Parts: sequence; structure tokens; C-alpha cells
Amino acid sequence: SFRLTLQVADMSGMGLTSTGRAIIHISDINNHAPKFHPTMYNMYAMENKYIAEMGRVNATDKDQKGGDNWRIKYTIVNPSGHFAIRTDPVSNQGIISVVK
Repeated sequence: SFRLTLQVADMSGMGLTSTGRAIIHISDINNHAPKFHPTMYNMYAMENKYIAEMGRVNATDKDQKGGDNWRIKYTIVNPSGHFAIRTDPVSNQGIISVVK
């Protein structure tokens, strides 16, 4: 946040003046892309066995922690229907599960 001292004057700035204060709160903008750490994962699953949590992947985002711009949404780019991924709301990790 920024704290400002403001001044107002009448008569086009040549007359009487008064001061006031303003506090400006800055909202986070979405200016950082999430990044995987590491960028490659190896996981193993048994055939025909449902696993609620097969593994987790980590990505970070440098936007304000806990804010909407910080929250990561994971998706599987070419889904086969065998796996799913969801986001842990606390850690922001991706949780991979076997669904088929």
C-alpha cells in the first residue's frame, strides 16, 4: 500500500489550502505464469486398479499467495479417461489419480 499526503487549493492554486491523506491499496494482477518444479515426473500404477492419489506434481506461481491469480488449475492436455488431476486447495499441488 502507498500512503499519500494530498493538498487542495482554491483560486487556481493561489488561495487557501488544506491537506488530506490517502492510503492506496494495490490489487495483485496476474503477471506471473505458473511453472512446474521439476518439469518431468515418473509415476507408476497397476493396471485395472483405481488409485485415489497416485502422485502429486508441483507448480509455483509468484502472484500473491492465496489470491485468485495464485491458484493453479491443472488439466490433462490429451485425456485418455484413465487419469484425472485436481488441485489441492492448500498446497496448490496437482493430485493425479487413476480413474479407470
